[in-house]
Formats: sequence, structure tokens, C-alpha cells
Amino acid sequence: MSSLTRCNHCQLEGMLQRAEERGIEVVVEQVVEPDEPLRGWIAARYSDRKVPSAWFKQLTTHCVC
Repeated sequence: MSSLTRCNHCQLEGMLQRAEERGIEVVVEQVVEPDEPLRGWIAARYSDRKVPSAWFKQLTTHCVC
């Protein structure tokens, strides 16, 4: 990972902050459908949207930037 790239934890925190400013929530869910090509990935979307705004392979509980 580049030193200029934010870690997944920090990207999700940024999404949560922007969602709070807009008065909505961030929905985080793991893809479990067996025929889905992104099975095992974690999708994060704003509650007012149907399409995920971010995809994560792994999320940590703390910053790893």
C-alpha cells in the first residue's frame, strides 16, 4: 500500500463522518451469495443508495495507515 493511500479503516471512518453530516447511515454487509463474484468481500453503502460506495476485502478495528 502506498504511503499516500488511506487504510480501509480510515476510509470507512470517512464514510461514516460524511453520512452523519448528511443525516443517513452507512450499511456494511459481507457478500455471502455463493454465485456472486465478490463473495467474501465487504460492501459499504450509504443508506440512501442501492449500490455500494466501497468494497473491502478486510476491515481492521484500528488505523493501519
